[in-house]
Amino acid sequence: MILIDVSHMFFRQFFMNLGNILEFEQDPDDPSKKVCTGEVNEGFLTHLIYNNVLSFSNKFGGSKQNRVVACCDSKPSWRHHWYVENCKNFLEYKGETYKGDRTKSDDYPWPKIWDALDDGLDALEQLSDFTVLRVDLAEADDLIAVLAKEYRKTEDVYVCSSDKDFRQLQ
Repeated sequence: MILIDVSHMFFRQFFMNLGNILEFEQDPDDPSKKVCTGEVNEGFLTHLIYNNVLSFSNKFGGSKQNRVVACCDSKPSWRHHWYVENCKNFLEYKGETYKGDRTKSDDYPWPKIWDALDDGLDALEQLSDFTVLRVDLAEADDLIAVLAKEYRKTEDVYVCSSDKDFRQLQ
């Protein structure tokens, strides 16, 4: 079984391919900067998802016998609910700098991006032998941990993610 952390993969690929996914124009207030127009290239996003999942499938021998499962975060996840209820405790748990080194991206059209991602995942599931797994309130890494623990008893399990949290599964 090949378990792919599509959510983590998406964010890495999104920021590496930002100029191909979102449309930008020159900032009228500062000609040296570009601003997002709010348009999302849904076709490129679908292409990106499919080709990344296909690449992992080919690398690790995906087939009908060696299933490929694309695991996705739910929107919102349990962590979001917990964070809202325990914001102060969450920052203490993760440290004041939790994701603090990341650039704010409030100017991106996140609702359109999420819709395009969902459409791409729907297409992936309908047009291929890949399984797309989404569970309400669950995150992709939670799904992968549960599936890996259960299925490693009966078959080889490959986890495809660059998320360092998966080291604990070894």
